[in-house]
Amino acid sequence: MGADLYINSIYQVNQTKYQPIFDAAVKARNKVSKGLPDEVSQLAVGLENRTFSEAKLDNKGRIILNTYSEKIKKIRAAQKKVIQAIEKLDAPEGYFRDSYNGTSLFWALGLSWWHDVGELINSRGQMSPRNAKKLLTLIKSKKLKKITKKALIENRCQIDDENTVKSWQRYYEDKKARFETFLQTAIDLNEPIDCSI
Repeated sequence: MGADLYINSIYQVNQTKYQPIFDAAVKARNKVSKGLPDEVSQLAVGLENRTFSEAKLDNKGRIILNTYSEKIKKIRAAQKKVIQAIEKLDAPEGYFRDSYNGTSLFWALGLSWWHDVGELINSRGQMSPRNAKKLLTLIKSKKLKKITKKALIENRCQIDDENTVKSWQRYYEDKKARFETFLQTAIDLNEPIDCSI
């Protein structure tokens, strides 16, 4: 679950252009996975999506990885193409998502989608360019919380050699910049933002 925001003039073009590429990538990944136990596919996809860390696999995960290593490499390669297609489908110029979990920008800013944004959205689920400007002003005025290992663990964020406190801090900084650009794009286009929060 999360907040999904769309600038339709951009988002629809991306959907039309990249949906067939995404569908083909999913079909190819599923073909590589066909006939394998579900946990093999889940492990391969989880490793590629960075949901799982190879270094932190339990014994069962290690056995699967060793037993199916060649198949897992093929599934991971196919999943990488799925991820690339998703990134094009959901290009940041026309779409912004903030999940209700430890990756939430609003959590890192001390804000709430319901309390701070809800009143900026009309009954049709749209935020006007004028209200987008208000939200942009609010976002720019907020400083990110000091991200700590304890807070990340409490919010179920993965902490390991790749996902350090410093890398999470950069993640939130980058996400804040992307959101500011997204809002500015809607303002510049004078286009409402469709919101599902």
